[in-house]
Amino acid sequence: MLLRLRNVLVIQGAWYACTYGVASGKALLGPMVVALVFLLYTYKSPTLKTQALFVATVSVLGTCLDLLHIALGTYVLNLTNLLKFEQIITVAVLFALWANFAMGIPRSLRFLQKSPWLAASFGLFGAPLVYRAGQRFGAITLLHEWSALAIGVSWAIAIPLSIALYKSLNT
Repeated sequence: MLLRLRNVLVIQGAWYACTYGVASGKALLGPMVVALVFLLYTYKSPTLKTQALFVATVSVLGTCLDLLHIALGTYVLNLTNLLKFEQIITVAVLFALWANFAMGIPRSLRFLQKSPWLAASFGLFGAPLVYRAGQRFGAITLLHEWSALAIGVSWAIAIPLSIALYKSLNT
């Protein structure tokens, strides 16, 4: 229980570092914090290769999903003073956010492993809340009335698939 609570706090803190970093013009703060969390997450792990493969796979696929949302005009990251490197930093921030999410699946989000329907519902309703929180911090701007719904639907698919990948790699 204590390990799960610590995981929740660390994952939430890393999410905040990503969000605050984008909103304050220090966009690389989040990826650096998530990299440190990843090192702690995998430190002395007997399944280091499996955990790294899982986090990397979810991060790459999730980053592609969010880049698709950006390309379709669902939302924008509010990167300031970074025009020269905006595309690279966008990918780094999105990758870090998805890596942070993936690291939560084995511990703080373990309850979602019980049912694909629970995981899908969590994505459908929870993801829009997280993105709206990011908007309140000033890190993103949702561009349309339908943006939250589109994000929710995509996460309703992404979370169960991420959990299925985790289970398949860890059996």
